[in-house]
Amino acid sequence: GASKTSAVQILLNNLKGPRSVRPFFRQYPSLSAVNFQGSKNCTSKNVEQVFARAEKRRGEEPKNSALLPVIIFDEIGLAELSEFNPLK
Repeated sequence: GASKTSAVQILLNNLKGPRSVRPFFRQYPSLSAVNFQGSKNCTSKNVEQVFARAEKRRGEEPKNSALLPVIIFDEIGLAELSEFNPLK
């Protein structure tokens, strides 16, 4: 529901590393959302690709960067219904 989406948006809006508005949040890494839309047609290859995208995003940043890619699985229940068992 909307509560989970709102919670994720609050995190993404506040955890921006050194660019955070509030000093408290500057001590934490900057979150970078990598989205995955679950469906009845998704495969394990699709799940692997989202992890590869997150890893690539992390690799594009300097080694001392405080960037943390976060994979957001949307409608994960639909992926669970896939005949390809992508989450197994």
